[in-house]
Amino acid sequence: MEITLAHTTVASLLSDGFDIYIRQNDAHRTDYEKLLYSDDFEKYTANRSILVEKGFRRNNESVPYSMYILAKGGVVIGTIGLYGHETKDIVLEDCKIIHFKLDENCVASARENLIIYSLNDIKLLAPLKLEELQKTFDKKLWLVPPADPIDITQLHYGIKWSTRSDHLFWNEYFAYINFDENNNMTKFELSTEVARDWKK
Repeated sequence: MEITLAHTTVASLLSDGFDIYIRQNDAHRTDYEKLLYSDDFEKYTANRSILVEKGFRRNNESVPYSMYILAKGGVVIGTIGLYGHETKDIVLEDCKIIHFKLDENCVASARENLIIYSLNDIKLLAPLKLEELQKTFDKKLWLVPPADPIDITQLHYGIKWSTRSDHLFWNEYFAYINFDENNNMTKFELSTEVARDWKK
């Protein structure tokens, strides 16, 4: 399925066979292996019973602390952040995806289950190639690792789709890809800043 941030809704994910798990307990970290099977998360029954609180909130939570888990066939696909409306609570199904995140466990599980992730036709689970990223994203690729990285903490790419309007009138998008010494992705994050009338 193709997910377009700030456009794809929860309802479209559910209709395509995905499951949403909602955190029930904010008190502690949940081990990756237990995300879908513990009392910390509950599978949503798609009955339009859950409202997402009004307002825009960035999702900075790591996967084990996330509010919403996206899964399919019993496999964690990643975590998502949602946005409904700036001034009123919105039914979960009608909310739009504004954030998507993978960590090392999600990536390892995707490889094991032959799941494919792509960003603008770049296959993220294949070894990453700087030349291919440069050709695909051009000036949007604003962050690349140094020629001689000191350690793995410097191995990441940053991609930004910006309108230079400070997201007053248009959505802006950001992607970060972490990888290892073999150019294999280890983490991925895609987020958006949505245009919001309240800033006027």
